[in-house]
Amino acid sequence: MIIIKNSINKVLAKAKKLGYKEHGMVEASVYHLLKMDLDEELIVDLYAEFKNQIEEFSFQLRSNVEAGNFLWVGAKTHEMKGVSRNLKLDPLAAALEMISTEVKSENIHQIQTSCEQYFKQVGELIPRIKDSL
Repeated sequence: MIIIKNSINKVLAKAKKLGYKEHGMVEASVYHLLKMDLDEELIVDLYAEFKNQIEEFSFQLRSNVEAGNFLWVGAKTHEMKGVSRNLKLDPLAAALEMISTEVKSENIHQIQTSCEQYFKQVGELIPRIKDSL
């Protein structure tokens, strides 16, 4: 258990340098990935790539919702929800699932409300992204 705790701390320190907030959601995710016998550096690489994906997606999400591009919103939220679930970032995945569900209604107000919940979760995970939106 001490080895896993040391590995968690190493990965969390590197994730913090990437802009991730110290948060139980991230710690639980790292623990899950380490239990799958993933290398510490691979986990850090996964977090770096995920941060890039979520940042790009977040910037595009608002404009696509406002433009009524619900097909894009539905497809991309589904994709990002899967990645979030794989990393065990469940609160973020739940927020993405809400958007994915709401987009089927094409009710822009409901979709925007769900997007705000998503942006809140992003802020809990990577504040720098939320601050730049």
